[in-house]
Amino acid sequence: LVKEGKWNSSTKNIVLSIMNVIVLFIGIATLGLGTYASVVDILDAYSSGEVRGSFTCSAKAYES
Repeated sequence: LVKEGKWNSSTKNIVLSIMNVIVLFIGIATLGLGTYASVVDILDAYSSGEVRGSFTCSAKAYES
């Protein structure tokens, strides 16, 4: 989606600029929703006991 000249110099550039904005918003939505889904999955894994604490130096933490 590459335009030539100013963004409002022709109908083609205006259409390409609008498409660029749409692609930007799709990317932002994908980033935001993907981050949200990952955080929810991590929180669910911790609450269900699938994952232990995040970090410890104790050797006992590695025993079953």
